[in-house]
Amino acid sequence: MDQQINIQTGNEGQPIATLTDQTTGKQYVIPYRTDQKKLLVGRKKKQDVIPDIEIETDDTCMSGKQAYIWIEKNIIGEYSLFIQDTDTRTNKSLVNEIIIDHTFKFQVYDKDVINLGETDFKVCFNPTIQE
Repeated sequence: MDQQINIQTGNEGQPIATLTDQTTGKQYVIPYRTDQKKLLVGRKKKQDVIPDIEIETDDTCMSGKQAYIWIEKNIIGEYSLFIQDTDTRTNKSLVNEIIIDHTFKFQVYDKDVINLGETDFKVCFNPTIQE
């Protein structure tokens, strides 16, 4: 049975982000994890490495290991969303048409557009939690 998730705050009151495929409208959830693990996002296909967030697409320009995305909580309790490209030589990822790479984490904000392969995703992220 699928677990119900509050789109604003996740299971335990932590924020989550969603990526909405601008072509299909399908949404993908990026949950806050207390271990702040980087979640691998990529095209769903048969391969040795299965992404944490599998994108259902026919976009052959998107790899199965496209980028890492995660939510961090800093020392004063603020949440931020980050993306980092994987260490591949092809299939670069972009945020608002800016190429990102594997050497730094790029902060992403609500309504930003992330491009993975040839697919655009709109970010929905509300880091403010009402306690």
